[in-house]
Parts: sequence; structure tokens; C-alpha cells
Amino acid sequence: MKTVNIKIQGMSCSSCVGRVEKTLSKIPSVKEAKVSLATNSAIVHYDEKLGAPQDLVNAVETIGYDASLEKDQPSSDEDEEPLGRNLHLLLSILLTVPLVLPMILMVFGIHWELSASWQLALATPVQFWIGAHFYRGAFHALKNKLATMDVLVVLGTSAAYFLSLYHFISKQHEFYFESSATIITLVMFGKWLEEKAKHRTTKAIRSLHHLRPAKARLIQNEQEREVELKDINVDDHILVKAGERIPMDGMIVSGAAFVDEALLTGESIAQMKNPGDAVIGGSFNSNGYLTIQVTKKLEQSYLNQMMLMIEDAALYKAPIQRFVDKIAGVFVPVVIFLSLLTFLGLVFSTHDTGLALLRAVAVLVIACPCALGLATPTAFIVGTGKAAEKGILIRHPEVMEKAKKLDVIVFDKTGTLTTGKPSVVTIQHQELSEDQFLTLLLSLEKKSEHPLAAALVRYTQTKELKTEFVSDFEVLTGAGVQGKISGRKYLLTSLKYLKLKGLDYNFFQTTIDQALNKGESLSFLVDQEVSKVLGLVSFADTLKPEAKDLIQNLKARGIESVLLSGDNQKAAQYVGNQLGIAQVFGEQSPESKLAFIQKLQSEGKIVGMVGDGINDALSLQAADLSFAMSSGTDVTVYLSSFILMRSNLGLVIEALDISMLIHRKVKQNLFWAGIYNILGIPLAAFGWLNPMLAGACMGLSSVSVMLNALSIKRSKI
Repeated sequence: MKTVNIKIQGMSCSSCVGRVEKTLSKIPSVKEAKVSLATNSAIVHYDEKLGAPQDLVNAVETIGYDASLEKDQPSSDEDEEPLGRNLHLLLSILLTVPLVLPMILMVFGIHWELSASWQLALATPVQFWIGAHFYRGAFHALKNKLATMDVLVVLGTSAAYFLSLYHFISKQHEFYFESSATIITLVMFGKWLEEKAKHRTTKAIRSLHHLRPAKARLIQNEQEREVELKDINVDDHILVKAGERIPMDGMIVSGAAFVDEALLTGESIAQMKNPGDAVIGGSFNSNGYLTIQVTKKLEQSYLNQMMLMIEDAALYKAPIQRFVDKIAGVFVPVVIFLSLLTFLGLVFSTHDTGLALLRAVAVLVIACPCALGLATPTAFIVGTGKAAEKGILIRHPEVMEKAKKLDVIVFDKTGTLTTGKPSVVTIQHQELSEDQFLTLLLSLEKKSEHPLAAALVRYTQTKELKTEFVSDFEVLTGAGVQGKISGRKYLLTSLKYLKLKGLDYNFFQTTIDQALNKGESLSFLVDQEVSKVLGLVSFADTLKPEAKDLIQNLKARGIESVLLSGDNQKAAQYVGNQLGIAQVFGEQSPESKLAFIQKLQSEGKIVGMVGDGINDALSLQAADLSFAMSSGTDVTVYLSSFILMRSNLGLVIEALDISMLIHRKVKQNLFWAGIYNILGIPLAAFGWLNPMLAGACMGLSSVSVMLNALSIKRSKI
């Protein structure tokens, strides 16, 4: 299966979206097609053995739309509106103003009127040249047995124009040329405003596109050359100079620099990156030369995944939107019927054909399913873009509807609520000074790859200790490490080994009891020459500084927190007590975590899960909402609903807040889109909205939906 993005021009409403989706879905090679009015695009999953991308483009073009395959890296020119469209609008305004000027002057008591010939001359190019795309759209729609906004505009304006033309030929003096021309101009103006707003909603996607440079400096055989990003493979080495953006995800091989990742992770402070540190494609190298080993192909990079997620969110349809789309499918025929009913009713009741026509045209013009089609995708695009700016990637937009209903969040412990890196908590020794004791420990541990050894090295970095030479170094499975220092044999081991060998550790019993009650890990230094315990070091995985605030925030929202840990019960309970988590369960396997979440769901609860390890994968997949740290395994990141690009638990709250805000804006948009039609159609039918005002309201409905969606960017979240 392959995925292709098709840019589509000419869609005017949600009926068009349904029409394109239906056409693409009928193609044998297509597995799934999603079309967005907000981005004027379609994402199609197809079987390349059964068809080529150009077949998809051709299918869209046969039903009357302009289509093309989207380029991998759009140029800045593609973001600009076509000059011809703006010129058409400007010309339409210039031709229409003289037609409506008499009505404007009448307000000031000035009676002036254009001759019938001038009215015909000004209205005709607006109707058939500038408005030609409405006729083309209506023709293709009717040819495919569909009714769209173009059909409504063509019916309304043609009725006004041709009745006026009939009156002109028959020497009558009632003309509606200004109505037909004004409607076309106002609809075009509304679409222009709509495109402007669309341009702003898709700014997040474009800004991400432009973060990545077009080429990279590839280093091969000690030679440097510029190549396209698609030609770079995993394990290739690339050079990035100061003041440049890093083109690909990778790991620093040589060099050091402050790297600004703000636009990708939301982290406002540039981070110092050294050899061995990971870097993200699209981040900014503030200073220094970096040689980077590429770790991910272009299509698998974080930046690419972020863009795909935002674009996918634009294509997502909430259940309420899918219901609205079904209504939109029959909306236009119903409006045409109501318009005809209005016309016939007034003809029979008033015998005034002109009045009947004006009101019927107003009904046609006010009713537009365009705003209904924009309601959901615009809110999702702006919302997911705002989330991305904060370092939150929303992988599954459908879960956003569950954010407000969340009852419980289940947390993993290590690497989620804690830093995942053990640190030294307590040191106790006898017969040696602290520096002597630490020197012996450090000398033994410097050859070890155990995480506790790394913690000890970090702890002693500021003490300027010199290590001793260790001979006969040996790793004892299940017992620790041993070696000779200055001719004496030392062992670094566990409490279990001390008990097994019957060594005396009574001097340290109080410290041992306190450490075990807190779930800390213990290491003991033994002088094997005299079988004596010289001292101990306790280690603990420290809490993340924001963990307590998160749990308190959730409690204030009425959301229960549960801790499920693979660690022992004492260690898990100690963390739970520090954070104020009432339900704590230690020694949990991946299967038992899954069973716990499923039990909560069987009780009708909406369950969230926050984790980062492979052992959390089953739980993350089963949870209604799942949050994974980007520092976690690829499996957990792939299965999660939200990816937190920074290892900051505060992003969980921000993800919930943004999700609820997006869902609220979707409902508001659908309300505004519906209310214009619910109120507008009867107002037009009863004469309280003339055709020109109806045209303005139609454009305003789409613009109000777009502006409401854009307000997400200004929110304080």
C-alpha cells in the first residue's frame, strides 16, 4: 500500500467533498480516501499494483475539479493565491458598484439610475465571464447527479439575470441585474475571505514544511557534497554548520552546539548537544559545527510524522460531522424545493412575479452547505497546529472527544512519573573516610555498565576523586563485581548476597530498613580479605519535578490517578505516597496492566494511560486516551494517541485542555453553520432578506466558522 496527497482546486462545499471521496473510493486500487475542504486536498491509500497516482488525479479531473499530486517540498510561491482570482474579484467589484450605486444614493435622497442598456452591459460579463466557474461547477455537479453550492448560485443569479433580460427585451422597467451581479460578487468576496482564513489555518503545516532545508551536506570518503534529502540513508554522515537547520533526525558524532528545538518540542530554551545526543530534523543549530549520523529516513522523521498527523487531523470527521455530511447530501435539493415553493406560493397569493422571484432567489443564495463542510477540519487543523507548537503531537484525532469525559488516568512509574535514572540518595561507611570509600566504589564501578554505576559516576563528578587501578576485575552473575585494588580484594554486591554468605551488616541495619521502606536499591562494598562490610550506597529513581502538580491538577478536575508499576510494591507505594495517589499496585506485568485497564472500561469508565516503555504497549493500545513520551520506545510512540515531545508531565494537562478546546470549537462551528441556514431561509422566504443581503450572509457564515477556529491560536492554553 502507498499513500499519496492530491491537491484539489474547485471544491466549494461539503457536497463537493463527498463527491470527490465517492469518486476516489470507486477506483479499484483505492483502499481509503479522505478529502478535506479546509486544506483543499485528499489523502489516498492505494495499492500501487492496481493503479498509479496519476489515475487518481485523472479521476478527480473527470468530475470537474483541477487536481495535481502534491510535491514533497512546496515552494513559498505555492502558498500564495493565484493572481487571476484576485483580478477577477477586483473586476467584479468595479462592474457591480455602478449597479448598486443608485440604491446607495437613494439613502441620501439622490435619485439617479443607470439606463437599462448600461445595466445589461455591466451585469453580463459578471454573470457569464467572471461567474463562469460557477456554471462549470454546476454543470459537472448536475452531470454527476449531485447538487452543490454552485448549483444554488447559478439557479439564483440566472433567474434574476434572465428575468431582467426578458423585461429588457419586452421593454418593461423592472430589472434585477444588480441582484445577480451583486450576488456573484459577494459570493466571490466571501470565498476570497474564506481562502484567506484557510491560508491562516494551514499555516502550521506550511511552517513545518519550511523548517526542513531542501538539501544536506553529505560526507563520503572525507568529501563533502550537497544532496537531496531523499537520497540520504540511515547511518550516512551529514555536516551542519552554525546558523543552519538540521535536515534529518540523527545522533551527533562530533562537535557540540546549542540546538533550538522550540518549533518542534515547545522547549523555549536552546539545549546544549554533545556527541552521542539525539537531534531532530528541523531544529536550529545556534553555534558550532556538527557531524551527525542519520538515524531515520526522511519519511520516518519526527518532522514528517508531525506534518502527517496535522494533515490527518484535517481529514478526520467527528461523529457529529459525519451526521452533518449526510444532511448536506440532501441539503441542496431541499433548498431548491423550498425556493420553488416560495416562488409559487407568492405568485398565487400576490400575483407579483418579481417579488416572488426575489424571495426565491434569496432563499437559494442564503442556503450554503459550505460552512458545514469547514466546521470540523478548520478547528482540527488550528488545534493540532497549536498542540504541535507546544510539543504535543495528536496521532488519533478521534480521541479528542473523550478528553472531557476522562475518569481515570493510569500511570507507569519508571521513566514516566520518575526520571528513569537512578541517583545516589544515602552513603554510609565505616573504617574509611568518605573520599576513600567513594574512591574504592568508583574504581570498581568505572568498568561496569550497570545503571547504578552510571549514577555513582554522576554523583562523584564534582568531588575530583582519582580512581585506583583495578586488577582481576570480574562480573559475578547475580552477585555484583569484584577486583583487586592495591593488592586487596573488594566486592560490590547486594543485600541478598550478604545474607547468602552470612556477612554481618548490623551496623547499617537502620539505614537498610529506611531504604527498603522507600523502595530504594542498595549496593554494599565488602573487603573480601577480612569478609567485612565497609559501607553502603542507596539509590532511588527521583520524581519528575512536575509530577506532584499533575496529580493535584487531575484531582481538582475529578480525574482519578492510579499507579501501576513493574517495580516492587514498597517502591511503588513510596512514590504513590509522595504524589498523593491512593491506588498503587506494584509488581505488575504487561498483561496485568492491560487487565486492570479493561476492568475499569467494563465499569463504563473512560481511561487514560501514560507510559514510555515496551511493557506499557498493551495498556497504551487498550486505553481510551494514551500519552507516550517521545523519549520512549518506538512501539509506545506508535500506539499512543498523544506524543509528548518533551519529557514534561505538564504536557498531559495541556493535551487534555487543547483537546477539549478543539471539540468545543467544532460544536460552536457546527452551531454557527446551522443557525445561518435555520434562520436565514425563513427570513429570505418572508422577505426580510433581499438577495444581496442573503449573498453577504452566505459568505459571512463561512468566514465566521473560520474565524472561530482561528481563535484557538489566541487561547491562553
